Amino acid sequence: MKSQQSILIVIFVGLLLSIVRGVTYHVPVDFRTIQSAIEASSYNGDTIIVAPGTYIENIDYVGKNIYIGSHYIYGNTDASIINRTIIDGNENGSVVTFYGGESRDAVLNGFTITNGNGRHSPGWISAYGGGLYIRESNPSIMNCVIRNNTAFGIGVGGGMYLMDSDAFLSNLIITENLAFKGGGIFLIRSNIEMDQRKRCSIFLNNASAYNDLFNNFNSSDIEPRIYIDTASVDSLDEYFIGGNYELVDILNAKIEKVPHDLYVSPEGCNNNSGLTPDDPLKTITYALHIIHADSLNPRTIHLISGQFSPAVFFRSLWQGFSLHLRSYVTIKGEGQERTIIDLEETYPTAITVINYQKYVTISSMSVINGSAPPGEFLIPGFWIDIILSKSEGLIIEDMKFENNSIISLTTGFYTTSIPPPVPNNSSFIVRNCRFENNTGKFASITSGQMLMQNCIISNNEINHDYYSCAVSFTSTDSLTELRVENCSFTNNTNYSDNPEDHNVNIALGNYRGLKFANIVNCTFADGNSLWGSSISIYCEDASRLGMKTDFRFVNCILWNDNIPWELWYEENYQNEGLSFLRFAYNDIQNEMWNMAIIGYIDYVYEDTNIDMLPLFNNDYTLQPNSPCIDAGTAFYVYEGDTIVNLSPDEYYGSAPDMGAYEWRPTVGIDDNLLLLPGNVAISSVYPNPFNSSTTIKYQVPNSGKINLSIYDITGRLVEKLIDAYVRMGEHKITINVSHLASGMYILRLKTKTGSNSRQIALIK
Repeated sequence: MKSQQSILIVIFVGLLLSIVRGVTYHVPVDFRTIQSAIEASSYNGDTIIVAPGTYIENIDYVGKNIYIGSHYIYGNTDASIINRTIIDGNENGSVVTFYGGESRDAVLNGFTITNGNGRHSPGWISAYGGGLYIRESNPSIMNCVIRNNTAFGIGVGGGMYLMDSDAFLSNLIITENLAFKGGGIFLIRSNIEMDQRKRCSIFLNNASAYNDLFNNFNSSDIEPRIYIDTASVDSLDEYFIGGNYELVDILNAKIEKVPHDLYVSPEGCNNNSGLTPDDPLKTITYALHIIHADSLNPRTIHLISGQFSPAVFFRSLWQGFSLHLRSYVTIKGEGQERTIIDLEETYPTAITVINYQKYVTISSMSVINGSAPPGEFLIPGFWIDIILSKSEGLIIEDMKFENNSIISLTTGFYTTSIPPPVPNNSSFIVRNCRFENNTGKFASITSGQMLMQNCIISNNEINHDYYSCAVSFTSTDSLTELRVENCSFTNNTNYSDNPEDHNVNIALGNYRGLKFANIVNCTFADGNSLWGSSISIYCEDASRLGMKTDFRFVNCILWNDNIPWELWYEENYQNEGLSFLRFAYNDIQNEMWNMAIIGYIDYVYEDTNIDMLPLFNNDYTLQPNSPCIDAGTAFYVYEGDTIVNLSPDEYYGSAPDMGAYEWRPTVGIDDNLLLLPGNVAISSVYPNPFNSSTTIKYQVPNSGKINLSIYDITGRLVEKLIDAYVRMGEHKITINVSHLASGMYILRLKTKTGSNSRQIALIK
């Protein structure tokens, strides 16, 4: 009897729907596709009922307020109907589009929405709304699973994109979607009304910024109230959600945060604990989601040897690129040749740090084969391996970048109109890295202190007009300080036929008052270009605003570049006496005759410079009879700034050599080395980062005088801790440097037999 009553109720509901909502169409009975049923519908109150199955299509409501539902709308409580009624976008744009002024009466109910890659136009670099694209419309989305969609490129809203809209959301599961920003939902000038009784679940989406939800508050005063049934974790931070919103509450969490270091391997499993190398997780993204770190408890994600690539992972395991890093978390591989992120010319971006993260380190791995995905993209310069923006305390070390279309590591704001909202002492360090055989540039848009040290940049080909050189630095703040030290720029080529993009090795863009740029012990050689220069300096707003800037070149070699100019200086506003260019202890081919200066700059070319064939070996180390050997200086001060300060144990002979490589007599092996610190002597610094005080343990192999000092990352002495005789063995000292500003510093121990440096971070 009850069964007959249920059947009658279902029939009655179906008839009622037909009467109330106009004509009812059935798919695939009346029409084979959902879109053909939409096109046939002529009345705003029509209903389209879709039987279970997979429909490979992209549907557009085309301004019609119609009701599209699966058999779930019949009141069937079997949720599997949703999972079995699938609209598959076939990576051919957004799966569902509302862009015709649809109202709340435009309803989507009871589907799985999957495999969309967003709305875009030919030539764009972005896509919008992988699953749902909602613009200038106010639809109702109910009882749907929105999974495995992508807003490719630097797109937004992997699961759902809303612009100038107000949607009603009820009982949705939005998960495992991917975008550059707002992996789950992205809002711009929009609101979402979330059902408080049948709540939505938003979890485990992936993005370069704000994995699950982002409301672009810069363009809207709307503050949506967020009710969530299941979130990624029980307390959402800016890693998961951002912008302008009111998070009312969360009922459940999908995962628990882990307050430990974690291990990840391509051979691992996300059901493992990840706490040991023998029980590793499988995906880096999962490790980033669950790891819990803060200023007092920094953590490390260890990448065990192997290849991390799109071919290894699938979106069902939600391993996405780029990796969205977290504050106080280090990503560390097991070496450049052992841990490899291979983007397989499918993903453009490997790693992203753009949400004001602090003290992030990426080390000991290779990033290869980064490239724009196939498609209608006309601006290759936007495809990048690593983006670091609006952040402080960032370190990239012991990395290799090879066969990538472009490499961009950025800190600060990409703007010249307003100061960046990051501390002026923010720092960015790139050291012991190799950039080889790429077809793009390394770019840093800097604010605060920037150090590039012990890097090799060679055999890169710049073959797009959007690129300008192998390495570029652009200042965005009047207190920016740049130091490039012990770096080798060799065999780089610019094939561009655009005279405005003519640089080969390094460009310094001074837009908001670069305080100074120190280029020390660097080698520039064998660059090639039809236009321009090996080194370019361009000053724009800085000169106009009356900001003083110094460019200093000390202990460098500039030689044999097949380019019209070794150095090009240009400014678009002449303001006499503000910019200074200084050369000391360099080997420069053709001296000042090989430099082009457009605009006004004060320059000093000391008689300590030489113009002599440097006598390179094939690897740009120096031959034993090179005139650059012992021709540099160990100590150089200019206007109170210590630009070079090397102790005798940091070079061989009577003085440092010019160039990036220090020559030493060989004894059975090639001992030409980059000018690196000497023997390790600092045992530990704990805690690090620290608030005001920390304990330093160090050891010296012989009794004698030592010097333990603190320097900023540009090499300037800020605090002398020990300058005295100590006995051999282990020692410990507790320091209090609360009088120093927050930031990153170099702790350096010097002895007669060696030296050692270690990065420390002071956080107040």
